[in-house]
Amino acid sequence: MRRSPRVFWALNHTTLAKTECALLEKLGCEVLTPKVCPKEIIERSGSVDFSYDRTLTIPAADLAVLNACDFYAADIDPAAMALLNRHFDAVFTSAHLTMVENFHKGYRGLLVFRAFGREKKLTYTALLDWTRKKPRWERWRDRLLLRQGAWRRPNLLDQLVGRGKRFVFAGCYEEVIANEPALLRSTSAFLPLGLPAETWAQADTWTGGDDRVMFVCPCVHHPYYGDIYQSFKAEMGDLPFAVYGNQAPDHGDARLVGFLPRADYDGRMRRHAAMFYHSSEPCHLHYHPLEAVAMGVPLVYMAGGMLARMGGADQPGLCRSAEEAQAKLRRILGGDQDLIARIRTAQVRILDEFRDEFVEQAWRQGFLPLLDKAHR
Repeated sequence: MRRSPRVFWALNHTTLAKTECALLEKLGCEVLTPKVCPKEIIERSGSVDFSYDRTLTIPAADLAVLNACDFYAADIDPAAMALLNRHFDAVFTSAHLTMVENFHKGYRGLLVFRAFGREKKLTYTALLDWTRKKPRWERWRDRLLLRQGAWRRPNLLDQLVGRGKRFVFAGCYEEVIANEPALLRSTSAFLPLGLPAETWAQADTWTGGDDRVMFVCPCVHHPYYGDIYQSFKAEMGDLPFAVYGNQAPDHGDARLVGFLPRADYDGRMRRHAAMFYHSSEPCHLHYHPLEAVAMGVPLVYMAGGMLARMGGADQPGLCRSAEEAQAKLRRILGGDQDLIARIRTAQVRILDEFRDEFVEQAWRQGFLPLLDKAHR
């Protein structure tokens, strides 16, 4: 009897796991997730989940070895890699380069590079286009033998593309794929993101009552997020607001709420008068504006980003300048029911590409044929 295909989903993103691992199980896969995760990933949006171990039919001793392995380490336990090759048909990885390189070197099955989009038009091609210098004895040996690439190994991008059908660049948005040069784009498959069942379960539950703007910005002590927070304060700081996301304990800013359990976070989102989403990144989108739209929270957001394309140019919550955004937020905080109603009615269009039917169909077309070949 042919066994079910097995997938190692080697990411630790909390919200993403709830959608992709559940979808993989629905598509007939057994699913393994990593149990050892770096602190910096846990602090942002990560977690460890043992629940999908119930789907696995591999020996308990083998599962124990895999669960004890640190797949983020510079050197992965060879015994764990051997078990992946023995039991699993595909491995999903994010842009953690050490992990990608280790899986390329040690794993023989289908390697799925999950691409969520980089900031400011940066490409994954540029991220992967790097080489390691060979050890001295290898360089002189290959030079004497007149071998190509005598001084450096092939770059990681060429190595991954060289895997042929055993590598797929899995973009979660069409923009992510279109942003890449032809070489990486030629290996691509469109595997869109979904939203967890608990997000859909909270549809249209917004109540309001907290007359502040909700803004999500974790790790403001980090340079990247710190710049975002400073820009937000400069442009919207006159408005009453609260900022959510995990923070350093000594931040000293009362408006930084910090990390909250999921139920508390959802409860506060439900009561905020509005959410502001700052990003105009053309190839990356966070989960929280989508969760707000699903809940019915009025969302005010900037042009230039992916929400503008998904919602269309006529969205009442779409803003072309910080001044326009501040004016709309002031109207919402002032109780402008007409604007609130128009925003809430129109913004649901943004969610069309995240609905279960759309996502599942795309995965059936883009992923299952590749997995079937690897499984055979």
